[in-house]
Amino acid sequence: MIVATRLSTRIDKYYITYEGSLTQPSCHETVTWIVLNKPIYMTFHQFHQLRTTMHSDGHGDNFRPLQHINHRAMRTSINFQV
Repeated sequence: MIVATRLSTRIDKYYITYEGSLTQPSCHETVTWIVLNKPIYMTFHQFHQLRTTMHSDGHGDNFRPLQHINHRAMRTSINFQV
């Protein structure tokens, strides 16, 4: 899939990770979220493919509002001293 290719070429550069929870019930805190420093651009068709794939795998939309960080550690590969 093109989206996976774009993600794999960007994820080794600059990112932030943190431990969190699922955005769907049962909301277990078993997820490591990865936030890229720069956006991944995709066409409407590519975005539609991604959503269709996620929905067919049993994943739906987010069901939770934003949550407090609750003293979670955030890790980054970004060098802020450059």
